[in-house]
Amino acid sequence: MRITFTKVIAWLTFIMFFIHFLVMHKVEGAEATYYSDDLKGRPMANTKPYHPMDLTCASWDYPLGTELAVTYRGRTVYVLVTDRHDYKTDIDLARWPFSLLAPLEYGRIEVTIKEVK
Repeated sequence: MRITFTKVIAWLTFIMFFIHFLVMHKVEGAEATYYSDDLKGRPMANTKPYHPMDLTCASWDYPLGTELAVTYRGRTVYVLVTDRHDYKTDIDLARWPFSLLAPLEYGRIEVTIKEVK
């Protein structure tokens, strides 16, 4: 069997895609915060106004419209990526989904993020 440059590139591309799929679809030890109430009504990246009671989040790691399962100490909320945020945390949750995971006084929590198919 003859190994060609094209076959090597094809296999490397496949391997890189597979690794990317595994890494990008579950993140353990991610840091989550929540939006300030001062942003209520302001447009998000998806052009809709922000509402603290919506099951939404901001992230640069996932495309807009992606549904994520965010877990903290056995509790899970499902949120939709609707906005972008600064790079200080992995995910910025709306007030309501954050409060379902932990008391707002915590401010920052370590979560596991998993993309929902």
